[in-house]
Amino acid sequence: MSQIRLKLLISAIAVLLLAGIGYYKPKTADCYNVVYYYDGDTVKLDINGKQEKVRLLGIDTPEMNYDSEKDPDCYAKQASEQLKKIIGNSCVQIKTDQLAGQKDKYGRLLLYLYLPDNTFVNMQMVSQGHAFSYIYSDNQYKQEFEQAQQEAKSKQLGLWGKNCNYLK
Repeated sequence: MSQIRLKLLISAIAVLLLAGIGYYKPKTADCYNVVYYYDGDTVKLDINGKQEKVRLLGIDTPEMNYDSEKDPDCYAKQASEQLKKIIGNSCVQIKTDQLAGQKDKYGRLLLYLYLPDNTFVNMQMVSQGHAFSYIYSDNQYKQEFEQAQQEAKSKQLGLWGKNCNYLK
């Protein structure tokens, strides 16, 4: 091959490669908006135009007691506020867990929530003391949730503080 043809071929390949780089976008996880916070472990997400009630998998927070005349449990309002604070105005990415199944007995989707920066929302709620590790169902992070709970409990963070009687 002549020098001129080789240079033209290399130039053509370079142009095609450079042009292609501008059009390549790696697939990113879909991100969904929280449209309502029920409490510290249940939200409503807009998933592709459909509003879905979602239970954060692997965690439990004190009850707001909406369906009764009882006052909210100790730290219920704070847990809900902390979930709102952690998520803020961000959208969330979702992940399922085959061990837990897709829905709970109330028909809520069982999901792990992540922020776009990869913050694991469910784990952050437990590690900061805003939620209990939910021990009544299997999930792939059960041991990690329990360890995070023990650390928060030992530091008396959030609901483990002296204002609530959860340290029994």
